[in-house]
Amino acid sequence: MLTRAQSKQSKNQELDVTIDFDEASKAWLANKVRVGPGCYRYTCIGITKTGQPCKRVAIQGQDCCPIHTQK
Repeated sequence: MLTRAQSKQSKNQELDVTIDFDEASKAWLANKVRVGPGCYRYTCIGITKTGQPCKRVAIQGQDCCPIHTQK
């Protein structure tokens, strides 16, 4: 059985975490468009008739633009 001091030592172990910040930044920007310095808006997640992703700005609080929200 562990004493209180021993159990505290085991809880304070450091974990090895490797984060690729360039990859994380690209993933975060994938569905956004820049509208000013440090300001972004979400883009529509809809697909156009040609099969390409829609590039319009999404309605605030929704995932789609006005055109794809109607469908």
